[in-house]
Amino acid sequence: MVVVMRDDVLGVDDLPYDVAPMQVQPAASFMPGMTIEEAERRLIAGALESTSGNRAEASKPLGIGERTLYRKIKEYNLEGGR
Repeated sequence: MVVVMRDDVLGVDDLPYDVAPMQVQPAASFMPGMTIEEAERRLIAGALESTSGNRAEASKPLGIGERTLYRKIKEYNLEGGR
């Protein structure tokens, strides 16, 4: 494996997905009183953003199957990875 770095220090952002932990919405971004649906929508949107819209990769850290993720994307109107 070859890792291409942006500068002299190796960071988490320089590591490939299967080595680096995925960055999703931090817990602080969830507000008291937020619905489960809104929290789920934010997590899915964050996973899609972290994987540049790659649904197969986004489904892994969310712990759901690709078909379930596809259904949730449609349900939450997150087409285009947003």
